[in-house]
Amino acid sequence: MKQQETTDQVHQNDESFHGVLRAYRKSLAPSSPEHSSTNNNRQSLVTTLIRHSTDSALTSLTLSRCQELIDYWRQRPELDSVRRASKHYCRNCIQELMRFFDWLGVSEQFDWRVPNGLRSLHRHAHSLDGDWRIARPEPCSISDLVLLNAHANEKQRLLFYLSLNTGQGFSVLGRLKLTDFLFDSETGLPKALVSIFPRTNRYINVFLWPETRAIVNRAIKNARLVNASHLFHTASGDPLCDQSSSYSTGRLRRIYHGLTQSVKSKHVEFEARPHKALRLSVSEVLRGKFGCESASLYSGAQIFLPDRHCYESPQTIE
Repeated sequence: MKQQETTDQVHQNDESFHGVLRAYRKSLAPSSPEHSSTNNNRQSLVTTLIRHSTDSALTSLTLSRCQELIDYWRQRPELDSVRRASKHYCRNCIQELMRFFDWLGVSEQFDWRVPNGLRSLHRHAHSLDGDWRIARPEPCSISDLVLLNAHANEKQRLLFYLSLNTGQGFSVLGRLKLTDFLFDSETGLPKALVSIFPRTNRYINVFLWPETRAIVNRAIKNARLVNASHLFHTASGDPLCDQSSSYSTGRLRRIYHGLTQSVKSKHVEFEARPHKALRLSVSEVLRGKFGCESASLYSGAQIFLPDRHCYESPQTIE
């Protein structure tokens, strides 16, 4: 079913299936730099839809043809000679295909209307045996954490300490606001992180290590100098992560990637591990020192760590 796209030019009067898909892709051009990441990803999905389908007249886009296009991605096709598309990727392709149908149905440029029953079509991507394989990254060793800490600049160390301290990923850390921190009335330093998960609205409460308090305090002071509302921000004070985008964590990922590559360039024996390995590293230490309950509490989605004595800072990485 693959058909290589031969041109990127959009013809106003091209009412073939591929021609309309190209027009739709052009309509997704980002209107501002803040939305470029999301729209670029969506444009890439449309390009994939073109390459993995045969062209036909727009009039042939009936309900049964729509189901055929959806079924192709439900069956998890091969993207290349060595791998099949992941369930997550196929789900994204189906969602983009449905957005395309909605856009086409209201477009005045093309004579096509949404067929009755489109929303009732089966759209769930199939699961494969290989999907149940447990992919668990290896935790970082203490020596790896020492190297990461030693080579980090201020922004990288802020991300590094918060990642270890809270066990949270990019999507939560990138949305932290200055108002999410509670301050100690005596020292004036931030002592805890109290925030809401952006998607589930679950409440989290995490006490900060002394090392984290110091670097967060400096970050908050710098943020106030440029009237920034978020802990991670640009030089002009805008949030570093696009709050309205599902692909908002790219800049934060690049900060962590820059740190691992900096270490690797100076220490060839260093093995760069994914960001989630940081949380796993702390979880393993807690499990060894305090048991599974503390480790589960730390690794859980809803976090509450009541006091410092059961949650020590990793002073070994200093």
